[in-house]
Amino acid sequence: MSTLTAAFEVKTPATLTKRASTVKKHMKWCDVHVVDSASQANGFLPFEEQHVWLYFLPLRQDIARTHKGYTSLSNFLEIVRFARFA
Repeated sequence: MSTLTAAFEVKTPATLTKRASTVKKHMKWCDVHVVDSASQANGFLPFEEQHVWLYFLPLRQDIARTHKGYTSLSNFLEIVRFARFA
């Protein structure tokens, strides 16, 4: 718990809400696209590399096509990088 407190106490509530929303989007996507019952049982946390790539690649393609959504993708990548240490 002290790791999370140290990491999040410097963030604004708006930033925390944005990050939580990004994780929620990933989990909703996993509910639809991932049929691995073990992953579903643990709520798709911790992140699994194969699920991250399956989620990430179409987002990246959409950004390249529409030139929108970069913030969402960068938020997701920041969360994945942080999750590795937390």
